[in-house]
Amino acid sequence: LALDCSIAGAPREGDLLLALAGERMIFDTETYMRGETGLDVRNRLWEHVVAGLDGLTVFSWSKRGWIWWKSRDVVRTEADKFPYCNLNPFARRTETLRGILDFSREVQPLADRILRKPWGPAPRIGLLYDWAQARRRSFERQLWDKTAHYHAALRYTHWNFALAPSDRAIDEGLDRFEVLVVGGVSNIEPEMLPVLESFVERGGVLIIGEEPFADIYDRPLATDDLFGVQVGESQACEGETVALPEALSPDALPGQVRLTLARREVVPLPGTEVLVTSDAGAPVITRVRQGDGLVYFQAADVVGYPLAKLLWAILRDAAVATGHDDVPEEWRLAEIRDAATGQLAPNVLLSRRSHERYHALLLMNRDRYDKSVDIRLAGLEGAWRVTDGLADAPLDAPDGGRVWSAGSLAQPGVRLTIPGGHPAVLVIERDE
Repeated sequence: LALDCSIAGAPREGDLLLALAGERMIFDTETYMRGETGLDVRNRLWEHVVAGLDGLTVFSWSKRGWIWWKSRDVVRTEADKFPYCNLNPFARRTETLRGILDFSREVQPLADRILRKPWGPAPRIGLLYDWAQARRRSFERQLWDKTAHYHAALRYTHWNFALAPSDRAIDEGLDRFEVLVVGGVSNIEPEMLPVLESFVERGGVLIIGEEPFADIYDRPLATDDLFGVQVGESQACEGETVALPEALSPDALPGQVRLTLARREVVPLPGTEVLVTSDAGAPVITRVRQGDGLVYFQAADVVGYPLAKLLWAILRDAAVATGHDDVPEEWRLAEIRDAATGQLAPNVLLSRRSHERYHALLLMNRDRYDKSVDIRLAGLEGAWRVTDGLADAPLDAPDGGRVWSAGSLAQPGVRLTIPGGHPAVLVIERDE
């Protein structure tokens, strides 16, 4: 089975802030400090940086954080009223203050290379964040937010994607993306439909995950022509499996996908191809050409790495169907493989900051055990030097020297051990 282990949660709020902020820095001055130990606090702050937040504004002295010109009693009162006063010693235990100090020592020498915006590479894949669904969930908290699972599946397989808020898509279009994933979205603004149709007509790849569309009041929207299938009810399918064709199955996620919950019943319309079926013969992935673009429908109700494998298969098929030999390098951030098995290293969060003469890879091991990984970065040219940013230590190339070729960065990649629950930073700089 495809990596039969749990997938970690991914920082979707940080990605949403990135989408809304654009090239502006995201200041983080009033976030509740999580964790009780110094290590927890230090790691929490690094998670903020990996998610795209500034990382240095935790050290800014605001009125709520530093009011010593008033009495000690007032300072205590402020600490009780505003527990996110990170630098107020009455709001923070000594142990958590130690975690802030540890983070400061690590981030300050790297700040100019990992915080400076804008950074690349420009995302070519979008994941729709629809405000209609968000508003619906605000008063129906029992609704399952399946989009979060699509977000985690893409994030932990390291696709170069960004969230696409629906209001921005309606106002500005989707021209910056080649692929748009609409995963688990059941409530959508009616104004989004013509945007999606235009995106596909001009050559975009649209991936629909499981749900037919309805407006915020659950009134169904007409989508058969766009999807290429009639979407029916969810059907119980416990025990069914999906074996992907070899051409679509990524070697980083080998094995079958077990359908443990349900799948949508779909009826393909004329012109729609069924690419993948379950062992019971039910369509799981379909594809239809609309104008110059493609629309995929993914019918399996799965989460975690099984969902990641199905999405990887769709993206690989879309790459070939749009004229590429394989998945384009610009669709990927990097590959992170387990050094022992060669398969995808699970639960490693990655953010890439690429500038003209250097690349910074920010990683976070979300599990509590150490991982030895090979980090493969394709698409570079020339000679490079690689540094473990947190240890401030240069890393040797496979031939034992300090200069890495572009080929050695792509294969076998940089071997690194990430302690359980810890971050890591790789700085890859052009050799002069």
